[in-house]
Amino acid sequence: MPASCCYPSISESRTHELCFTWHSIDNEDDNIFITKMAKHQTRQRRIRHTLSNCFTFTYLRPRPPADPATPQIRPFRWIITSCYLPQEYHAQTLQKQSPWYLLLRCMLTDLPGQLENGIGTPWRDHQLKDTRESKALAPSHSGIHSDMRCSAFSKLRWGRRIVFSELSKDEPQYLTGRWLISAYLWSESREWLQNVDVRSLITFDNATCIRGLEKASCNICPSPRPEFKIFYQLDQLLGEPKPALLSHASHPCCRNNSAIPPGAPIPQRLSKLGQLMDKEARTLLYSNY
Repeated sequence: MPASCCYPSISESRTHELCFTWHSIDNEDDNIFITKMAKHQTRQRRIRHTLSNCFTFTYLRPRPPADPATPQIRPFRWIITSCYLPQEYHAQTLQKQSPWYLLLRCMLTDLPGQLENGIGTPWRDHQLKDTRESKALAPSHSGIHSDMRCSAFSKLRWGRRIVFSELSKDEPQYLTGRWLISAYLWSESREWLQNVDVRSLITFDNATCIRGLEKASCNICPSPRPEFKIFYQLDQLLGEPKPALLSHASHPCCRNNSAIPPGAPIPQRLSKLGQLMDKEARTLLYSNY
């Protein structure tokens, strides 16, 4: 990045890094990275300013650098995740032979309202530019996230991250809007991965499951990282939706914390959310295809 630039942007090297690095759910928004970089650069400039003042024997010392403008960190409270394989590889005995695997994360600020009224613009029209570079995945990356059964796809050694988002008109490198979609695509072929239109792979026929997650607080063991609990799951392989009241907690002692006690009735709010997911989630994800 040029030295004259007063605010950070997602550089080509950063985009290259994101092609194969998993983002945790709480770090999915690239505005978080931009803000962290801005704070780091400000600290560096202030250190240089302080050191310079130590050797400046004058009463007219320059002012310390001001904090640069940073993008808004959006309060995503809901996530729709979905997994994809080629339809002909859906059978459990064939999944390990699949030439590619895709995980989609759809981050929303208001899932009920955005499912009922739409997100305002077709998300497929807002793919951000990337370097189209890919990188070999180290074996240690396998199975690092519960949404992805990487251990079953060990031969998929090339990965790419693709982001869909609206951009700020004033600062084109800042992401904006009430939604964010990230696609993680793995393939056995680097050439195919570099040239494929990922949007063509995101279809209901290719989907193996769709999940709805809601941000929740953990009162027993507070953690700076948010906890997301599954309230809905449609398993395409089983062919029927079911409420999956499981916990996706980051803290070890929360991993077995169910949304409701075993055997308890499903709360009316979660029941309504599940019905809304049944009716509208597919429209949101696949309306253009």
